Amino acid sequence: PPPPPPPSPPPRYYSWLSASIIDDDAFVSVLEAAWGIKEVSSAEVRYRICAKAMKECAYKQVKGCHDDVKAKHVLLNVLRHFDLENKGGLTIPQFRQATQRLTCTLNDEFAQLFFDKFATDGVLDYKLMADDMYAEP
Repeated sequence: PPPPPPPSPPPRYYSWLSASIIDDDAFVSVLEAAWGIKEVSSAEVRYRICAKAMKECAYKQVKGCHDDVKAKHVLLNVLRHFDLENKGGLTIPQFRQATQRLTCTLNDEFAQLFFDKFATDGVLDYKLMADDMYAEP
C-alpha cells in the first residue's frame, strides 16, 4: 500500500487575518503588546475562580462585609488554626478541614490548584496564598 499522506500543518491563525507574522507565538506577542494583556493559562483562570470563591467565604465570616483586611485576617486565622506544627504550611487534609471551617467546599481538583501554585513538598504556604488572593488585581 502507498504511504499515508503527511500530516497537515497546524492552522495558522494569523494568516486568517492576513497578517504577515512568522508564527502563532509572534502573533500572540503582538496582540499582548498592542492590547496590554497577557495570555493566561486555564489553570490560572480556574485558580482565580476558586480564590474568588474562597474570598467570598471569608467575607461571609465577617458578616458579608467586603473588607479585604478583615477577611484576610479571618482567612489566615482559620488556616493558622489547622497548622498543627506552626510552620506556616498545611497538608491537603489540613487545608480541606480549614476550607470546611470557612464553609467553603472545594473538591479535590480545586484544592489541588492551590497546592500546584503555592506548595513545596506537599505543604501549602498559606501566607503566600493569602497574599496572592488579596493582592491588588
